[in-house]
Amino acid sequence: MTNSQPRTPDPEPSNPPPRVSVIIPTYNCGSYLAEAINSALAQDYGDMQIVVADDGSTDETSDVLAKYEGKITTVQSDHAGAAAARNGAIEHATGSLLAALDADDIWLPGKVTRQVAAMAEHPDAAVCHTGAEMFGTETGDGPMVHDVRKRIQGDCFDALFDRNGIITSTAMIRRSAIPACGFHDDLRTAEDYTWFLMILFGREAVYLPDVYLHYRRRPGQLTGDGSKRAQVDAGIGRLRTLDMYADRMPADQLEHRRASAIDELSTCTYSRYWNGDYKTATLGFAELLRRGRTIPWRHRARTRIGCWG
Repeated sequence: MTNSQPRTPDPEPSNPPPRVSVIIPTYNCGSYLAEAINSALAQDYGDMQIVVADDGSTDETSDVLAKYEGKITTVQSDHAGAAAARNGAIEHATGSLLAALDADDIWLPGKVTRQVAAMAEHPDAAVCHTGAEMFGTETGDGPMVHDVRKRIQGDCFDALFDRNGIITSTAMIRRSAIPACGFHDDLRTAEDYTWFLMILFGREAVYLPDVYLHYRRRPGQLTGDGSKRAQVDAGIGRLRTLDMYADRMPADQLEHRRASAIDELSTCTYSRYWNGDYKTATLGFAELLRRGRTIPWRHRARTRIGCWG
């Protein structure tokens, strides 16, 4: 007779926590970059990869990055703008979740862990973003209180189309939701807004009101609500998003959105023109002409200021 012991059941398989890749584009932000990297390294989440894409910086950025050798992945490129840098970083990212962090911003403790949990609780969500506090010299310190940000949750494409309500450095994104086109590298501003529009068409977002970011405002900042170039680029981004999903929208809804976006782009473009910002205005005019805008800009300019004979 053989004595036998009860067999211990095999443990049920469990999925490991997802890897998070932190995407940090930087251009001449050497004075701030270490704070951003340190705030990512200080997170209490286990499986993280930090990718810093240096967009051809000419300041002390290379010296800063050298101090983190072995702790981060560095991607070097010639200067081509934030969109190209973000695309380069994503190409080297290995995580199924991507967390955006601009080189002059600072994450607060617990951000990544909380967002990973939120994404697990909402498996249909493509983006999770959080509250933020503003600091720096541009507008003074204090919380960012914008009701529009609370609207960017759930099925939120319409609200986002009306106005950007996601602070890029608060966002965590499922890699599976990222469009194949990536960031539009001809957009020098609002490339992140266009990206979120393309990601969130037909998908959901989660908003966590707790503050997990210190958002820096500083002189010379390229992006922000006050950037006039960003208003034109955002208008172009809206139209491109409509082009991408035109076959998935009801015809009347598509035409209403397109007409509204063209009108808004036209207003912003002419505003730039009358203010002497001809470089930005040229971008807007080119897009409007491609869209069949029937009143050429020279005709309106001639009517307004009586030039060109």
